[in-house]
Amino acid sequence: MTTPIRPALFVLIATIAGLTSCASSGSTNNATPTTITGGSDTVGLSCPVKVEEANLQSALALWNDMNGRNRPILMIVGETWCPSCRELEKFWNGENPKYIGVYSLDGSADSQTALGRLVRELYLHLSVNQKGAIPFCTLFIPGKKPLTGIGYTECGESVLRFLQQEKGRKDRREKNPKVGT
Repeated sequence: MTTPIRPALFVLIATIAGLTSCASSGSTNNATPTTITGGSDTVGLSCPVKVEEANLQSALALWNDMNGRNRPILMIVGETWCPSCRELEKFWNGENPKYIGVYSLDGSADSQTALGRLVRELYLHLSVNQKGAIPFCTLFIPGKKPLTGIGYTECGESVLRFLQQEKGRKDRREKNPKVGT
């Protein structure tokens, strides 16, 4: 993760630090709720949210995720619904939810707000010919350069395929640990 994202996240978290409960996002999507882990019970951030509609209350969980760098994080900007989020959830079903964090941000956020600054920082990962693309997504994999995609295919199916490959590698490493290391 690049350093400029951290200050924007810090401001975002400071903005919502006083919130004490999970708010409804108003979505009509009936996807199975996924628990966003890493939040503090003192501010009510350990609460079920739908996988594609993490809202401001999950900002602390996102902050902990990005600082911990211990699981893949997918951030989708510009759409409140991702066609493949259900597939991501189905793929990881039965696994520890700590394996992946999926967050959605509104790309129309005011650039003067903490959320708007975070979106602007994420845009820095886009190449010049991708600027203005909606939706776009950034996939943070621990120990790797952030990957950025544009449009539904790259933010959905391509991400799912990449995570399947990552999970396959992880499973192989667990089944065949290196001896003597």
